[in-house]
Amino acid sequence: MNTQAPLTCESLDAAPYQFRVEIAEFQEERRTMLTISVATALNTIAYCIEKNFEQYLLLLKDLTRDFGVRLPLMYAPTAEATFKADFKELLTESIHPDIIYGYGDPAVLRVEDYYYAVSTSNDAKNSFPIIRSNDLKNWELAGFVFSEGCKPAWAEERSF
Repeated sequence: MNTQAPLTCESLDAAPYQFRVEIAEFQEERRTMLTISVATALNTIAYCIEKNFEQYLLLLKDLTRDFGVRLPLMYAPTAEATFKADFKELLTESIHPDIIYGYGDPAVLRVEDYYYAVSTSNDAKNSFPIIRSNDLKNWELAGFVFSEGCKPAWAEERSF
């Protein structure tokens, strides 16, 4: 067993609860393990886990049980929806040959009788199409934020 010196963290003297945490890493049968010892004024609890994400989540669940810390969000109970919403796909195909890659990251706003949508497409020759509709069902191309040859550097292909 190959063990490294433990990492120690302690609460500040002014903290409402005093605690000490020691974490030591060691090798066991080709696995990296952690021992975690949490000491408070009332008790000390030691945990031994494999060094992987799932084990960290289980450790956090155990700390919630043993010390009352916040439960990780993935373990929090999910709330039941209080309403039922019907969804209908509205843009399922391209409305113009210059809109090559769909309508990613859409933003929609209403101006008088029309809805305008802009979406990302910075890898196309004409970028960020602007489309409009008066009923949210039938759309037409209104233009592009950046037409061919007019893109700033940040909107160029592979720039981010």
